[in-house]
Amino acid sequence: MMIKEKNYNEFVNECICKGREEKQIGLGFTLEQAKASSKQVIKKTKVTPFPPNESHNPN
Repeated sequence: MMIKEKNYNEFVNECICKGREEKQIGLGFTLEQAKASSKQVIKKTKVTPFPPNESHNPN
């Protein structure tokens, strides 16, 4: 048996309705768009590792 918070079903229904409304007016983005955006962020912030056999000496 699953125990739910009071008004949980109403909350979920509101979230679904809100999501559908936002989709109809063009808000949000597809999974493919999200993946592409994430890849761009990773590409821009990617840190270059130290070359092999070289150590980082902060002093």
